[in-house]
Amino acid sequence: MEMINIMGIAVVSIIVLLIVWLIYEFRKDDKEYEEAVERIRKAKPLTGVAKEVFIGTYLAR
Repeated sequence: MEMINIMGIAVVSIIVLLIVWLIYEFRKDDKEYEEAVERIRKAKPLTGVAKEVFIGTYLAR
């Protein structure tokens, strides 16, 4: 009976750890996204060859 309780606690601990890790990764990604948006907002508009390279790279995805 004790073995079942220990395994249950281990499973719950792993699930809690996974949830905490997912929240951490989401917040980190959200912060990186906000920084990228800010950099794009401050950037000068692309012209000429740089614009065509960017469009080609974007369409290649």
